[in-house]
Formats: sequence, C-alpha cells, structure tokens
Amino acid sequence: MVAALSACGSSADSGTSGKGSGGASHSASSSTAAGTGGQGGAPGTGGAGSTTSTGGAGSSTASTTGTAGAGGAGGGFDGGTDACVAKTCAEQGAACGDIDDGCGVTLHCDDCAAGAVCGLVTANQCDFPPCVPMACGDEGASCGPAGDGCGGQLDCGSCADGQICRGAPAACIKPVCQTQKCSSLGFNCGPAGDGCGGELDCGTCVTGVCGGGGQPGVCSTAAQCIPKTCAQLGLNCGPAGDGCGGQLQCGNCTSPQTCGGGGVPGVCGGQAGATCTSTTCGQQGISCGPAGDGCGGLLQCGTCTAPKSCGGGGTHGVCGAPPCTPTTCGQQGISCGPAGDGCGGLLDCGKCAAGTTCGGGGAPGQCGAPLCTPRSCGEAGADCGPVSDGCGGLLQCGTCTAPQTCGGGGKASVCGGG
Repeated sequence: MVAALSACGSSADSGTSGKGSGGASHSASSSTAAGTGGQGGAPGTGGAGSTTSTGGAGSSTASTTGTAGAGGAGGGFDGGTDACVAKTCAEQGAACGDIDDGCGVTLHCDDCAAGAVCGLVTANQCDFPPCVPMACGDEGASCGPAGDGCGGQLDCGSCADGQICRGAPAACIKPVCQTQKCSSLGFNCGPAGDGCGGELDCGTCVTGVCGGGGQPGVCSTAAQCIPKTCAQLGLNCGPAGDGCGGQLQCGNCTSPQTCGGGGVPGVCGGQAGATCTSTTCGQQGISCGPAGDGCGGLLQCGTCTAPKSCGGGGTHGVCGAPPCTPTTCGQQGISCGPAGDGCGGLLDCGKCAAGTTCGGGGAPGQCGAPLCTPRSCGEAGADCGPVSDGCGGLLQCGTCTAPQTCGGGGKASVCGGG
C-alpha cells in the first residue's frame, strides 16, 4: 500500500466500535502485522471485533482480528460465530405439556391419552390417576354380588322374602305371578291358595257339605249311602227300611205262617194263632227313615236335618253327613303357599328358597323364578375383575397385563394405566 491508512477501529456487532493501536513503523515497505484487537461491542448480538492500524514513520498497512465482543443477553451468537441451539421435547424427555426450547421459544409436547393427566406425578409426563373402588350405591346396585371397578368384589346384600335380585345394576324385584281364582280352581267352598302365596276364601255351603260328594272344595248334598236289600237285611216278609231313608217290601208269608210268627222279626214262621212281638226303631238302632216292626208292620223312625241325611254318614238308618277326605299338598301337586284341603280346612304347603318365589316361575303353587339370561363380560363392557351378570350371579372377566391395572385408566372394570 502507498497511501497510509488512518487508524480506525470497527466492530461487526451492534455494540460500540472499538479502537486499535497502531503497529510497528517500517520504511519504504509494506507489511501485515498482528495489531491489538479492537474492543468488543456492548452486550447484544455478539460479533467479532476487527480493526485496521497505520504504522508510524513508514508506510504500512496492518490488518488484525481483534478479540471477540461479549455475547448479548438471552443467547444469540457465541464468539460471533455460534448460533443458539434449540432442544426438542424428546431431547428434554418431555412427553406432554409446554416447555421452553432453551432459546426462548415455547414448545407443546403433545396431549395425554384419555384418562391420563399431564404432570400428575412427574412434570411433563402422562400419569393415570389411581383407580378408586366404587361402592354398591355408586353403581346403583342394591342386591347380589358386584365388582368395584378396580378388580375387587362387592356384596350388595340379599332380597326380602318374595323378592329376587335381577338387572344391571341389580335391584330386588317381586316376580309377576298370575294369581288363580276360586272359579279357575273349580272351588265353591272353603279356603284355597291362589298359587302365588296368597289365600282365597271360596265361601261356605248353603246346603250340603264342602267336599261331601267326594270332590274337594265343592258343596254336595249327595248321600254316601248304599241302600240294602231285603236279603241283605235277612228279611223275607213285611215292610222294611233300606237304611238310607227308602222303604222295602220283603213279601208275604204263606198261611199258617205269619211274618215274625216264629219269633224272628221279618221272617215267616210259627203256627196258626202264634203271636209276634214287634220291635221299635230304637230297639233296631234306627233313627231315621222307614223300618219294619218285624211283624209285618211299618215304622217311621224320623227325618234328618240338612246337611245330614239318613245313612249319609255311612251308617244305615242313622243321620249323618257325607264323608269328606282331606287332600294333602302333595296330592294336589302344590309345593308352596297356602291351599285348601278340599273339606273346608286350610293347608300350609311351605316356603320357597332364596331367589325363588311361589308361582314366580309361572307355575301356580310351585317355587320358581322368572327366566333370566345372564349377560357376558363383553356385554357388560368389562375386560377385568368381577362384574354382576344381571341375574344375581357374578362374572370373572380376567386380569390385566402389567403395568396396566383393572380400572387404572379411569374406566371401571377395564384395563388401563401403566
């Protein structure tokens, strides 16, 4: 260089320019020397300081690289050449939420899956809340077994007599039973069961006896009396009673015999002029209907007051009611509840076991429960732990693979979390 350069310091940053000191003096020669670097600029975006110095007596040009200026606050360039390096969510180990990239920019590191909460346990990490077991009331269940949603089992109680546990959530219900009436049973007297555990009053008999005709629960005046013949009575002459209120004519004797003349009432015998001693109703043990006196005469031994009839109780010539044989629960095919015995009496045919009711299965007088189709784990939306089957039973829906737990994702009886 021929012309001497005036001393001038400059810096490549946004700070104040620095000034360099001159280099050594040379005569009639040009040289490049390392002068002292210019003063760095004020803090800002850092840059390298630079200056050009002019020698003393000789003409020379000196070029030098000064000391780098101080870097500006908040990053930027380092030593005038290096830029700020931002870090990603992955490089910082953040799975969720917002973080700074190290250079003043906010990053959003994704959202958590359903049920998980960002930062619940560890900052910028997705964590699932612990499973909180449910109570029977939380599920709306009032009976039977159930799951608590976290893999545990609950006992929600039992139902009162006459009720069964059904549904999801389970509740005690009374099964619908079609009650029977006296008319459908064919009864017109005495007590009876309605087939559903209730009692019926089928009335009383105005005439006759309840079940007296041999048909349970039906009024009857039919006499259970079989008339006897003269031969069965051992008679061959004169009038006689048949033992059921009817009259017989047992024939005449051939002279000289007379009816009872031989001393035997109602039998021909004796000789002419023989006498016959007649017998009374009382002597014959007869209290109703006609009877022979044993000597050819006819007696009237009285009448009976309803519902009794002559011979109706099974003894000829005696007032009595038609017999009625009570029937048992077993004979009627009844296994529960009250029932009539067919003769005006009441039977207790027993109670039903828990979970069944009298007539509950649709058959009157039989213990049973309505048909119920249990639901599956899939139908219940469960893949772990116990759950109710909707029919009073319990399903076991399996276990979870670690680190997941039953209900750990916030949904009852479903594997999650971890």
